[in-house]
Amino acid sequence: MPEVNSVNSVNSDARKTIPPEALARDVFEERAAIREHDGGQERETAERAAWPEARHAAGITALDDWRREADDARNPDAWRNSPIEGGRI
Repeated sequence: MPEVNSVNSVNSDARKTIPPEALARDVFEERAAIREHDGGQERETAERAAWPEARHAAGITALDDWRREADDARNPDAWRNSPIEGGRI
């Protein structure tokens, strides 16, 4: 049985196996719903604000995005967007 450390923390092996993208999606849905329901924000506004928060909470950075794009075999010129080559990061 998982050990509960606090309201926000549970020691469990299941938490370690969730990929950051899936965690970000779960956090996004929760935060957007809270912003919309409790905060009274329009759905589009709530989702736009929740996505960066969720990515940050899951530990996803702009560098992760660049690495994923640079490793994309369908786009052989993706490396040109690197910081060294004058790219956008």
